[in-house]
Parts: sequence; C-alpha cells; structure tokens
Amino acid sequence: MQQQTYNGLQSTYTESCAERKTSDGWEYNSHIHSGYNVKVSECDLKVRMEFVRKVYSILFAQISLSASVAALMMYNSSIKYWVQSHGWVIYIVSILTFGLLFALQTNHRSYPDNYFLLAAFTLAESYTIGTVVTYYNYFVVLRSLIVTSGLFIGIVLYTMQSKYDFTGLFPLLYNGLLFVLEMSIIRIFMPFGGALDFIFTLITIALFCGFVAFDTFAIMTTKHPEEYILAAVELYLDFINIFLRILEFLNKSQSRRD
Repeated sequence: MQQQTYNGLQSTYTESCAERKTSDGWEYNSHIHSGYNVKVSECDLKVRMEFVRKVYSILFAQISLSASVAALMMYNSSIKYWVQSHGWVIYIVSILTFGLLFALQTNHRSYPDNYFLLAAFTLAESYTIGTVVTYYNYFVVLRSLIVTSGLFIGIVLYTMQSKYDFTGLFPLLYNGLLFVLEMSIIRIFMPFGGALDFIFTLITIALFCGFVAFDTFAIMTTKHPEEYILAAVELYLDFINIFLRILEFLNKSQSRRD
C-alpha cells in the first residue's frame, strides 16, 4: 500500500512538470503571435544579470523552504505519525498544487499576487515532499539531497559556460516526459521490479537532468525578463524530480546491500 502511495506521489510530480512544460510552450507561442517576444538575451548585461539573480534567489528560497518543511515532518515524531496516518491529505494537496500552478502561470506578472501564489505553491509542494521523505531513512534522504544539489549545480554551471544550443533538445525531452508520465501511472497499478525498476529510475534522472540544462539555457536566452518566477518554478520542479528519483535509487541500492 505504501509503495502504491509513493508511486502515486511520484506520478503527481511528473504530471506537474508535464503541465508546466505544455503551458510554457503555449505561453511562449502566444507572446510571439502578439508581437511580445523580447528575450533576455537581447537585453543589456545589467538586465540579464538582474534576471538571473532573481531566478536563483527565488529558487534558493523555494528549496530552503521545502527542505525545512521536509526536515520538520521527518524529525518530529508527532507530525510524522499524523502525516502517515492521514494519507488522504496528500491527494487534496496534489489537486491544490495543480490549481496553484495554473494560477501562477496565469498571473506570474501580477505583483504581489504572483509572490503569494508562489509561496502557496511552494508550501503545497513542500508538504508533498515532506510526506515522501517520512517513509525513508534520514541518512538516505540527506545523501540524496547532497547528490542532487551537486548534480544540479554541476549541470547549471556547465550549461552557462557551454556554447551548445540546448533548445534543440525540447522535442526529445518533451516526448521523454510523456513516456515517463505514462510509465509512472502504470507503476501505480503494476509496480516494476528488479532491473527494470532501476533502469526506469535512471532514465527519469537523466531526463530531468536534461530539463535542467534546457531550462538553464532558456534563462540565459529565450525567456522574457519578467518571467523570473516561472523560470524559478521550472528549475524547482526539475530539482524536486531529480531528488525524488535519486532518493528512490539510493534507497533501493541500500536495501539490496542490506
């Protein structure tokens, strides 16, 4: 039962990412058709640096909030017991998360509503992450966070100094996302096992690493200077998906050794 619940939570994150990618594609096209297609790469250095600073400041705040909430839920025995004994709450929070994500995409330039929506969305995501980590060993969670952070930072730094055009990866990444979403739904009802499960987890990690590179490149080139909140949310969801899959991978690796 716990495995099915966990797979359902993993599917929720993949669906959130799929919704965000689809909406971003629609939004970008609408800007082009309306003649509103200013890109950050076309702005002067000061605007570009301010945009990048805003994106990563917001991202750091989101990750810090999620880590704090998850740590509280994992280390506080009373909260941990309540969360695990009220599993139905996570489904309500998941629906709320989708609604907040849609509202955030629609109002990402409406200050201060965009920041209120961002805070609410991050808190909802943090509750979901906290629920997941309560089922894992503390040290496995910490190792997963360290590995994810190192991997994420490495990809961001590589992309920033690379001359490769990562926009061409979008068709491959989007189709890969749809494949992972379909397989994640199947896993809810028919859990994988053995080598197939490890392979699927590694494929998912590689997929979202690709999205980190793609989204980082977009921050420096194709994004509009006012899309800093959406850019941060994109990287935040990439980080979460990588973390959850690495958490799953390391936990199963440790279980096999034990």
